[in-house]
Amino acid sequence: MASASDPDYLRFFPYEEPYDHQTEAMGTIYDALDERRNVLFEGATGTGKTLSALAPALEYARETGKTVVITTNVHQQMRQFVREAAAITDQEPIRAVVFQGKASMCHIDVGYEECQALRDTTRELVDAEENRAELEDQQRALLEESRDGSAEAADARGAVMDELDAVEDEIEQLREDRTVCDHYYRNLTADTDAFYGWLYDDVRTPEDVYGYAEREGMCGYELLK
Repeated sequence: MASASDPDYLRFFPYEEPYDHQTEAMGTIYDALDERRNVLFEGATGTGKTLSALAPALEYARETGKTVVITTNVHQQMRQFVREAAAITDQEPIRAVVFQGKASMCHIDVGYEECQALRDTTRELVDAEENRAELEDQQRALLEESRDGSAEAADARGAVMDELDAVEDEIEQLREDRTVCDHYYRNLTADTDAFYGWLYDDVRTPEDVYGYAEREGMCGYELLK
């Protein structure tokens, strides 16, 4: 745990005392970040490399309004980062979001290209539905004006109704073609505030996010983007 005389980045070190080599590494990494230099270091398994990198990186990010991004293709290393982030946030709250590849988080088990196509057409559907809602508001307002005797409003409403019919056809076609992802559709149309409140309340693993999204019928991967 950090004391008043310790470097500020030690507030992100959640254990009693760092090893000497961790202290040296954290100081070197913090200085490199502050001076915008690259740094490369290595150490044997179990020597505390994860925290040696995380603590100074988090301090620098908080000071400068940046985000720490950690990438790895090793699942065990990802789990290590999750454990360390959870320990840190118990002492010094941070926001941590853990991603996995899209294939690992897909709820309907489709490939990358098909997923992208579904995503695009789902977005088109939602845009069309929003357009329909706006046109319906317009035609109702114009209907009221035409009932008050406005011939101009009646003509304008006719044009709006033609456009509304075209949008209805577009929506019907998109749904008939079944080229829409229902999970992503709910991402775009449902209230997601509860998800983000839950997400930032703790350090969530990809499995946690997948489970939450599955229960709510949403796409966890897209929620994290």
